[in-house]
Amino acid sequence: MGASCPALADDWSSDKALETFDQVWEKVRDTHFDYGEIEQRWGEAREELRPGAAEAADNQALRKLLTELLGRVGSSHYAIVEASVMEHGLDRADPPRKGGRGPGATGMTVRVVEGRVRIVRVDPDSPAARAGLEPGQVIRSVDEVELDERIERVEGMEPGLSRRWSESFLEAGLNDWLGRPSAGSTIAVVLEEQDGSTRDLELTADSVDSTPVRLGNLPPLNFNFQSDTLNRNGSCVGYLRFSTWVPALTARVADVMPGFGECAGIVVDLRGNPGGVAGMIMPVAAYFVDEPTLLGTMISPEGKLEFRALPRRVEMDGTRVKPFSGPLAVIVDGLTASTSEMFAAGIQATGRGRVFGSPTPGMALPAMLETLPSGDRLMYAFADYVDPDGNRVEGAGVQPDEPIALTASTLRAGQDGPLEAAIEWIQESEQ
Repeated sequence: MGASCPALADDWSSDKALETFDQVWEKVRDTHFDYGEIEQRWGEAREELRPGAAEAADNQALRKLLTELLGRVGSSHYAIVEASVMEHGLDRADPPRKGGRGPGATGMTVRVVEGRVRIVRVDPDSPAARAGLEPGQVIRSVDEVELDERIERVEGMEPGLSRRWSESFLEAGLNDWLGRPSAGSTIAVVLEEQDGSTRDLELTADSVDSTPVRLGNLPPLNFNFQSDTLNRNGSCVGYLRFSTWVPALTARVADVMPGFGECAGIVVDLRGNPGGVAGMIMPVAAYFVDEPTLLGTMISPEGKLEFRALPRRVEMDGTRVKPFSGPLAVIVDGLTASTSEMFAAGIQATGRGRVFGSPTPGMALPAMLETLPSGDRLMYAFADYVDPDGNRVEGAGVQPDEPIALTASTLRAGQDGPLEAAIEWIQESEQ
């Protein structure tokens, strides 16, 4: 007797599943920037996986199969985005927890440091701060899920690109889970103290004061912008940090740049910034270059598109401005991706600035979204990207000029190693 077919959901059909599979496969075939390089394995993937699409019982099963298919491309920015994510934002893909809905935050940022999930940042007057959480502390579990086990699975992978991307996806997911649950919802955390004892606590997420941004057919994004003037040894250093690259960023940078005019240097902190609109690197870089500067080149089957920053000398209201000519430091880490990698790579390759922190994941391909018959969206890359020297950013990532790894001891001491190193370099350049 043959194997029985799984029962299909009421609103599902094998025809819809096959139509979705074929659209995904054909879109990659027709738009891949170097299809000849993947043509053989892409054809083999179709023969191997397409029959499974006809047997998919529901969209969730098909989504899993399509994720496996896109994994055969071997590049970033190929993914299936669930339809519900398009309504609530990329960081709202997790199921609703106890409490409300909408953007929220606990005020903690985490990274995998020395093989453990450790708090690296606690925002003032946040739920995490009110609970007494501090940098360097270990999170053992969240909502009864042991985190060490997840880390061990990733660290057990063979060294290489797949492992590096897996590490980035793991950290990104942990930060969504621990740092950005829905507003009003509660997470249960087991905290490990320095002496090995544990403490159970619950954190209820505050509402996030952020600007929702909608860009074409992309999921909604929440844009956060931070600027500050850091005083060190009698000199000031300008500081910029933002959550994503969106058109609203240009106006915010324009507002704060005059206040940095007398500063010894400026730090652009891109840690945890996953990217955004690629073209935004040009108007932002325009505040830091004194002549037309090539930041990188997008290469597609249709040709090449240069990303060239022109010096910003006049604002939209007619106010004359002068690009900042002092030292520029860029801080990156394993969650600095896509457009953020393009910016960091361009600043580094042109010699305009110096990069600090840890290597970026090399997930730097420009991408688009397309609606599928299943209702989900296909994210697919349509071009490659190289820095001004012609070096690929995809896969290679940005290697900092000054690599600075996070350590448990520096975190517990309240030290931000990459930021302090960037400030020290700026001050040395001033002398």
